[in-house]
Amino acid sequence: MTPQPLSLKCAAEDCLKQLNNVVRMAELVAGGKKTLEDNPIISFITCLVKSPLQFVDDTTATFIEVCRRGLPIVVSSSPQAGTTAPIKEAGIMAQINAEVLAGITLGQLVKPGTPVLYGSVPVRARMDTLGDSRYHGSDKCGGVGRHNSRANGKTRDSSALR
Repeated sequence: MTPQPLSLKCAAEDCLKQLNNVVRMAELVAGGKKTLEDNPIISFITCLVKSPLQFVDDTTATFIEVCRRGLPIVVSSSPQAGTTAPIKEAGIMAQINAEVLAGITLGQLVKPGTPVLYGSVPVRARMDTLGDSRYHGSDKCGGVGRHNSRANGKTRDSSALR
C-alpha cells in the first residue's frame, strides 16, 4: 500500500520550531531521507504573501527552510477584492499571479527544482455585510461548485454575488 501524501499548513512560528521533528517523522514513515526526497509523502502550505504584494517575514523564513529541504510547498495568496486587491476579476487574478509567481521564483532561487505549487483563495469584500464572499464557483476564476448563502436559507450561484 502506498502512503497517501499529507499536506500540512504552516502556522509560521510553530511550523519553523517543529519543522525538524515533522521532517524526521516523515523520513521514518517514508523509509529514510533519500526515499522521502524521491517520493515526498508530505507537503506544506504557507501563507507567504500579505496582499497586496508583500512577503510576511515569519512565513517567508518557514517557506525558505522548507524549500532548502526540497519538499513540496504551496504558495498561497488570498487577496480580498475591493480592499487588498482590485475589485474586478481580471485585476485580482493579475495580483494573485504576481504574488504566487514571486513565491515560486523565491522557492526556485532557494533550491532549484523544489516542487512549488500554485495556490490561491480569492475573496471579494462585501460592503453590505462587511464580510467576504468566496469566488468559488465563479466561471471567471475557474472555480466549480456553488456559493452557499444562509440568507433566506437558499443556495445560490456565485454569479449572484458579482
